[in-house]
Amino acid sequence: SVQLNVLEYQVSRHSVENKTAALVDRGANGGLAGCDVKVVNKTGRSASITGINEHTLSDLDIVTAAGFVESHKGPIIVIMHQYAYLGKGKTIHSSAQLEHYRNTVEDRSRNVGGQQRIVTLDDYIIPLHVRQGLPYMDMRQPTDSEFESLPHVVLTSDIDWDPSILDNEVDMVNDWYDAMQDLPGNAYVEPRFDNTGQYLHRHIAYYDLDREDAIDCIIQCCKHNVKRNERDYEALRPCLGWVSGDTVRKTIMATTQYAREVYNAPLRKHFKSRFPALNVHRRNEAVATDTIWSDTPAVDNGAKFAQLFVGRRSLVTDIYPMKTDKEFVNALEDNIRHRGAMDKLLSDRAQVEISKKVADITRAYNIDQWQSEPHHQHQNFAERRIATIEANTNNVLNKTGAPDSTWLLCIAYICYVFNHLSHESLHDRTPLETLLGSTPDISVLLQFHFWEPVYYRIEDPSFPSDGTEKSGRFVGIAESVGDALTYKILTDDTNKILYRSSVRSALKSGETNLRLTPQDGESNSKPINFVKSRRTENKNSYALKNLPGFTPEDLIGRT
Repeated sequence: SVQLNVLEYQVSRHSVENKTAALVDRGANGGLAGCDVKVVNKTGRSASITGINEHTLSDLDIVTAAGFVESHKGPIIVIMHQYAYLGKGKTIHSSAQLEHYRNTVEDRSRNVGGQQRIVTLDDYIIPLHVRQGLPYMDMRQPTDSEFESLPHVVLTSDIDWDPSILDNEVDMVNDWYDAMQDLPGNAYVEPRFDNTGQYLHRHIAYYDLDREDAIDCIIQCCKHNVKRNERDYEALRPCLGWVSGDTVRKTIMATTQYAREVYNAPLRKHFKSRFPALNVHRRNEAVATDTIWSDTPAVDNGAKFAQLFVGRRSLVTDIYPMKTDKEFVNALEDNIRHRGAMDKLLSDRAQVEISKKVADITRAYNIDQWQSEPHHQHQNFAERRIATIEANTNNVLNKTGAPDSTWLLCIAYICYVFNHLSHESLHDRTPLETLLGSTPDISVLLQFHFWEPVYYRIEDPSFPSDGTEKSGRFVGIAESVGDALTYKILTDDTNKILYRSSVRSALKSGETNLRLTPQDGESNSKPINFVKSRRTENKNSYALKNLPGFTPEDLIGRT
């Protein structure tokens, strides 16, 4: 601190008397947990804290901590991942770490036009208090009942925190001056005078005088720097069968460690999933997604949207029908459940694809996100895959004569076929083999083609009127129903999708079911009118009948 004219300026003051306040420090590059938080679990990693005069606190555990704070919706529990645990003093929040998790930190005083608040990703607003010129968040350690009953709001990411990911150097030669040229000129600036009002074209004689500054311009600031320690691989050798330290290091680099050591005393029983990211299979690739739009409702479904997901490395393509684009969250969960959690989700910044619900899912499963630049949708890898799928879908519809309402069934069929086709970019292997590691079987694809007329067996028919078979169209593979040779059949009579394995082609010569297919020269029986008007006549109808009538001319010449 520096005293000048009986005024005292204090920078980065880390404690305020009689207040359970945590400092929100923009000069800190990592969070530091004090005695006002509850340690939820430990990560098994450590960090070193560097402060004034290079004073260092070494080997502080990296923990997940919880604190009780007030928000505009009432009391909440804030969850702070990747904080160095000191265990004494007050907690210090890093503005950079909070903002990296897409929280909005507005730490300027309201006296200078600021907001004094933190807006979380979940739309909770946490007030800040400016004391002695520094922003503080009132926070204390929660009780067990508060921790169990109050809503939990996550402030920082659970992924290992590395402050260097925010590094951004300004190119003074190109970027900075180009940006300055875009600023509008000030019409009120007089070009003949400088900012202090001195005439620029006067001749000024300079004298070499060495005078000391009246005010010391150096103010010592209390800052701290978080530096991540390298792991002690030797200490982990007993946990991995006493293999060499180098093998331990390579194993750590080749695996994930999403689980956290639970720190509870006394021990307690848990019911909820503690580590959702470990409950799903990881597919180890980025996945691109985009929406397909149709002007025709899909048969037996009515959907006019479909969400496509394609693996960036494997090219495995999946399609999910949607009645509205708001069902994207459901499609994302289905894809994770079916194929596994991706490393990164690539999209084009559609609002439903970057919504808070999507952010909740990606946070829970440790999935990174990337979006293409606005008006540059071609940067999204899914755009190219959709073009390929749509072109082949139109080709199949043209060659088979299938109606437009079967577009969704045809797209799903094309995606299934493409997942089993060899690709030159995959060294002539199939996408499913690239993703799963095993060679897929295509026997089910060699039986029928899309929209091929087929007969399927009827269960418990009435003799003899029902026959033993009914006709329909082959429209796809039933991946999750029955055995390996189970198909999707679109029935001719009800226009509904059935899943059947007892199916035969209706195109084989000499094996036509003549009860279902009329012979040459014959036509189908007259269709039944299910909707009748009041004047429809039949033998069982009470419809009104027209009265007989005549004209006077008909009576001339008659006796």
